[in-house]
Amino acid sequence: MNWRYAKLILLSVIFCISLYSCDYGISPDMPVVSGQVQFIGAMPENVQYCFVVLAKDRPPNDELDITYLVEYYEIPDSILHSLEDTVVDFRMEVQSGTYNWLFVAAIGNEDSISIQNVVGEYKADGDTIPTPISLDWNDSIWVHITANLEDVYIP
Repeated sequence: MNWRYAKLILLSVIFCISLYSCDYGISPDMPVVSGQVQFIGAMPENVQYCFVVLAKDRPPNDELDITYLVEYYEIPDSILHSLEDTVVDFRMEVQSGTYNWLFVAAIGNEDSISIQNVVGEYKADGDTIPTPISLDWNDSIWVHITANLEDVYIP
């Protein structure tokens, strides 16, 4: 066999192997939604849970529907009832995409979940409606949400 052909075949084999078994390096980081919730007022005693929630969309008729839920951050029990005029940091890793509703919900019990539990929403400066968040791989966004605990729904 001619060395010229052998080299050509060897280079072709190496090229094909490298093409199909290539490690593309470290995969990109997950998109991150982080920020702070500024609580105004004191958490009512009958509230058992408080969450920062990211949803694909605001559900029709404002019914809190778990199928719209993407990710959530639970406010730790250790600080839940000491949240008088407090700021709490949160962080959530998500898939890339567009999310149309980021809100804070204070819930008395698992049977009382409704739109009335929403005590704060992410809105860009000057907006009156919730602001969508679009994230691609390796993106991150920092947001500030004000949660008014004086408006907590108590069934």
